[in-house]
Amino acid sequence: MRIMNKITIAVLVSAALFLAFRAFTNRNYVSTNRKSVSTASRDIHWRSPNSEELVTIGRMLVANNITGCGEYHVQEPTKGEYLIGCTPDGKTWNYYVMWPRVDDKVYRANDKMLEGVKSPY
Repeated sequence: MRIMNKITIAVLVSAALFLAFRAFTNRNYVSTNRKSVSTASRDIHWRSPNSEELVTIGRMLVANNITGCGEYHVQEPTKGEYLIGCTPDGKTWNYYVMWPRVDDKVYRANDKMLEGVKSPY
């Protein structure tokens, strides 16, 4: 009986996470059919992460084996969505998207997502 309860709980948690992720990916700003992360990101200035973001984003970058982020800046186009600009040298930029409240993955931003987004400096 205990094993069945654990399996049922695991299935329910997995289903809830899947539905939450689907809800976020069905929004216009995440869809691969859109030209940017969020249309709002074109008007948002890059900033240094605050102390909480520094810890959260830093841990996620390390957990996803992302290197070359000696310096990074953030945009938060919508609450809980981060566009990260990373640079190893202040000249070459790599861009990533993450939703820390949804999952622990960091996704590389593609060219379509970055149309209209200026580099941090």
